[in-house]
Amino acid sequence: MNHLRRAVSGLLSLALTGSFCTIGYPVPAAAAGAERASDATGSIALTVRFDLPQQADEVADRDLRLTLTGSGKAVTVSLADGTADGADGLAVSVEAQNVHGVPLTTEEQIGYYQVTVDGLATGDYTMALSGRGYTTCTTPVELETYSQHVLMSTGNGSFALGDVDGDGAVTAADRDAMDAQLGKTGGLDTYDLNGDGVVDVTDLSYINKMVGLEGDPQILSTAAIVAAAVEEGAVTLSGGTADDLFTGGSTVTLAPVQGKSELSLPIALETPTEMSEITITTPASDGAI
Repeated sequence: MNHLRRAVSGLLSLALTGSFCTIGYPVPAAAAGAERASDATGSIALTVRFDLPQQADEVADRDLRLTLTGSGKAVTVSLADGTADGADGLAVSVEAQNVHGVPLTTEEQIGYYQVTVDGLATGDYTMALSGRGYTTCTTPVELETYSQHVLMSTGNGSFALGDVDGDGAVTAADRDAMDAQLGKTGGLDTYDLNGDGVVDVTDLSYINKMVGLEGDPQILSTAAIVAAAVEEGAVTLSGGTADDLFTGGSTVTLAPVQGKSELSLPIALETPTEMSEITITTPASDGAI
C-alpha cells in the first residue's frame, strides 16, 4: 500500500502530445458548492489487507461479506464475486489485488480487497466485514461531504484471522482446537487458514499471533479539491478561468506558457493535506484529456 505523504501544495503535470487541450466539465454531482445538502452523495471505500499470507482461492471460499447500513440503505456485498444486494441506484466495485497492490491475475496469494460503494446519501452508516474464520469487524462511518475510506487488516486485530470455533474472537480455545487438528485433513475448510492444503504449524502460528490482539479499523476522510488556487501565470487559458476547472459550466482551453513543452498546473492547497494520489477526471470527448 502506498505510504501517505504530507503535501502543502500539489503539481499536476499533464504530458501532452499536442500543443493544447480542451476540457469541458459538467458540474460535479458530489462536489458542487451550490448543491443542496439533501441531494449530496459520496462514497465509502474499504481496503482489506491480508497481512497473514493466504491463498486467493482459500479466501474466496471463506465467504467474505461487507454490509453497509444507514440513510435508508442496507447493502450486502460479496467480496468473492462482487455481487451486491440492496444496492439499487448505487455503483459498487470489488477488486482483488496481489501483494503489490495491482489487480490479481494468476497469482496464488492475495494481498488486498478494494471495495467501493458510490452514490450514497450523506449520513451515518454502520460497516461490518465478516467471513468464516475471521472476527467480524464493525465500525460506524460518518459520511459528511465526499467520501470515507476504511482500512482493515487480518494481522492487526481489526479483522483478525483465526476464529476457528466461531465465537467472535481469537482465543486460547481456538489455539487448542487448531492444535488438535494438526496433520489432519478432515477440517481443511476450517483449519487450513493459509490455504496450502494442510493443517500445520503455520496455521497454528497465525492463531498464536492473533490470540488476545484487538485492533480498530482506520478511517480516512478523503475529499475532492473543489476550490484550489491555481497559478494562472504558469499556464495559458482561454474560454474560461482556472476556477472553471473545479466548478464546471465552461469549456476551458489550456496551453503551455511560451517556451514550455509541458502543460503543468501548480495548485496551492490552503492547509496541509495528506494524500496518496490525485485523480483527474474529464469527459470522454474530442480534445479532452
